[in-house]
Amino acid sequence: MDRAQEFIEHFLAHATDDYDPEKAHEYYLRTRKLKGRKPAKDDEDDRDDESDDGSGYVSKKKRRSTKSLISEKQRRALSAVNKQNSERKKKELAVASEKRRVLVERAREKATNRREKISKKLQLFLKTLTEDRKFQSDQISDESRTQTDRLKAIQKFEAKRISDRTSLLIAALPPIPKGISKKQRIELAAKRSEEIAKIRGNAANEHKSLTDALITERSSLSDKTKFKRGVLTDLSNKVKAQERESTDEEREAVGAELKATIEKARANYDSLKEKLRVKYATKSQPRSEAIKERV
Repeated sequence: MDRAQEFIEHFLAHATDDYDPEKAHEYYLRTRKLKGRKPAKDDEDDRDDESDDGSGYVSKKKRRSTKSLISEKQRRALSAVNKQNSERKKKELAVASEKRRVLVERAREKATNRREKISKKLQLFLKTLTEDRKFQSDQISDESRTQTDRLKAIQKFEAKRISDRTSLLIAALPPIPKGISKKQRIELAAKRSEEIAKIRGNAANEHKSLTDALITERSSLSDKTKFKRGVLTDLSNKVKAQERESTDEEREAVGAELKATIEKARANYDSLKEKLRVKYATKSQPRSEAIKERV
């Protein structure tokens, strides 16, 4: 086997995964014994072009050629190792990148689904709240109409009672007797008219008092109805605001969780990338000082 080839196979094996320290040591001992004594300076020039004669001496030219061959083969071997390591590194990075992409994509899909569920829950809640508010508002309206109808019935009943009483009072007035003088008849008729006017005046006052009381009752009823509607609206708006605030907090929590997942995936990927860089830099880095001593 050529010494240069032997050097490549045994000494440069440290740059690959097949490095065997025992074989490298054996090679060192074997090559150490092959080195002969240095010739005198006067004899070196004469032996520049001589070949190995079995005495262990190698000419300068052959040493340069061997050194060049070793360097070239060394470069090729290191280049092959570096290329192989680079491809392995790229492959591992590609696998890690794909895992990160899938993780982030699933996290985003999960976040989207959660946001949709949160939105649907809010919509359903608001729909239910609106329906409940409408039901209560209708109850308030029905109650108001019932009270209004009751007041109308009271007004009608009281107005009829006043009218009937007025008619009875007028009917109860004594009639103008017959057989009296014209003057007396005129006086009694005037007095009767005065009594009737008084009765009717009292009835008109009662009607007015009744109407005023009913107006006050209706106004009070209207105010109560408005107040109830206002309380219902305020309560509904407050509940809506609380639910929307709660929904916003849930959405923010989903966003924060997604962001944390993405950042963690990015940090893990960057950490792995750095570990791979160190790993393959260490694998690919030749023992340059040791190589220089043996070239």
